[in-house]
Amino acid sequence: MTTVATAAILQALPDPVLLIDGKKTIVSANDAAKNLLGAQIEGRSLVLALRQPEVLDAVNDVLGGEDHRSAHISLMTSVRRSFDIQVTTLEAAAQSNARAVLIMHDITAARNAEQMRADFVANVSHELRSPLSSLVGFIETLRGPARDDESARDRFLDLMDSESKRMARLIDDLLSLSRVEANEHILPDGQVELRALLADVTDALSMRAN
Repeated sequence: MTTVATAAILQALPDPVLLIDGKKTIVSANDAAKNLLGAQIEGRSLVLALRQPEVLDAVNDVLGGEDHRSAHISLMTSVRRSFDIQVTTLEAAAQSNARAVLIMHDITAARNAEQMRADFVANVSHELRSPLSSLVGFIETLRGPARDDESARDRFLDLMDSESKRMARLIDDLLSLSRVEANEHILPDGQVELRALLADVTDALSMRAN
């Protein structure tokens, strides 16, 4: 493959891509890599262009004879971004001194989604634990000191009803989220009557407030 063809392929790739020679010098980079690491990275040492020990270890292993290595890194640009790094050996070619190709796939959105999911599960667990603990406490009280106290029993039953409905709302929210995630790849094709939808939301929030 000619140098021109190689450059055209690199430019067509959306992910940052570096071609590295046996001395860990960047011999070629596509525009995505230059936008991320600097416009003048070609001809520079990878050690200076990308100061990430995990990446350097992966490149060293590939240059040392391994076919493929991967790594995960975070870079601070305007925001912190996470990348999945793939380093693969290249066969020697007359048109290029490159011995390895390094591809940087941006996984920031996926990592953020994972963190949001973890935070959501933690928050829901906390929200469910509170009414559940209240219900357990009310039941223990009704079985003990308030066994024969009719007024206390009625008050606790009202509180238990409120807490159980709170748990039911949380579970409904979880089921709604699950349905949204299951169908997130399907583009909606229906029409929504916003006035009726807003009225339903207002009524629901008013009931909760009361």
